[in-house]
Amino acid sequence: MADIIDIFLPVTGLSIAYALLMFIGFFCFMFIVARFLPGIKGTGEPLKDGSRKEYKLSGLLSFLLTTIITLIVFIVKLIDFPNLSFSIIAQHFWSLLIVANVFALIWSILIFIFGRIKTKTKRKGFKGFLLDFWFGPELNPTLWGVDLKMFFYQPSLIGLSLINWSFAFLQYENLGRILPQMWMYQAFW
Repeated sequence: MADIIDIFLPVTGLSIAYALLMFIGFFCFMFIVARFLPGIKGTGEPLKDGSRKEYKLSGLLSFLLTTIITLIVFIVKLIDFPNLSFSIIAQHFWSLLIVANVFALIWSILIFIFGRIKTKTKRKGFKGFLLDFWFGPELNPTLWGVDLKMFFYQPSLIGLSLINWSFAFLQYENLGRILPQMWMYQAFW
């Protein structure tokens, strides 16, 4: 058990800074992909005025592009970064977890504040405050043409797949093989 714990880097100021750089880089990449990658059009539920919001659904294409870029950088190594391994995500897991949760909290607060300013309508009481914070006071917040509520699914789910793959890669680096349990986990994921 001690060997497993030793593979994770300790949470320090430097590891948090490094995790922050990885997170911001990945998040910005995902936002650019969501903004410019083509996708099929889907419509949402009817709004109060009877219209339907149209959404660009490019999640699968984003996932495939991210997978291809990951393979090129870390596996095929067409671009050679010395001492860079795909296990870096798993090694910084705890720092990345902290960074992602702090970002999610700050982002939620910002969406809440700007949504309340923009809509100028507020649900009443503490229950209304909680509902506005949970669902967002603004129905369809967008930034530079990207629907933010739809967008946040992509970095979350694609990021989770990168984390899963990174743990498999870390196991391979440490044991020289991937155990059947990890293969099964990856297959079911």
